[in-house]
Amino acid sequence: MRRRKPRPTNYSVRVAPRGGNCTATGCLTDLNAACPIELKVIWDGETVACKSTCQTEPCSSSQFFKTACSDARVYTHDNHGFFPCSSSHYTVTFCPTSKR
Repeated sequence: MRRRKPRPTNYSVRVAPRGGNCTATGCLTDLNAACPIELKVIWDGETVACKSTCQTEPCSSSQFFKTACSDARVYTHDNHGFFPCSSSHYTVTFCPTSKR
């Protein structure tokens, strides 16, 4: 029985509130391309994901993700990635070319 290829889990994304006087945020970095070798998930010679070793607290891999995506929530209790916003409508764009 052949194993199924894992689904990629690291997409660049932008979340843009509509109204509410809020700022768009996201991560434009290609995490799979920039991923340190020890965090890469490789399938048939291709990097398909970049895994964090963090669970609930910061750890050694959190620095890579914070540097690559400073606005992102990297581990469970990482509250830096929260942005208060009064908007109830958002546009989510996968693989954006800019944060605007």
